[in-house]
Amino acid sequence: MARVVVDVMLKPEILDPQGQAVQRALPRLGFDGIAIADVRQGKRFEGGAVVAP
Repeated sequence: MARVVVDVMLKPEILDPQGQAVQRALPRLGFDGIAIADVRQGKRFEGGAVVAP
């Protein structure tokens, strides 16, 4: 069985308000000493695929 992983992200030119909200929340969550340039929100799909012989 093959493992299939698909990451779906917005194009860089598309505004990502969820990513901006996460980036603003990181210092309140204890990540204030880390320089993070950009945060993008996306989706990840994982599954198994049966390969026919």
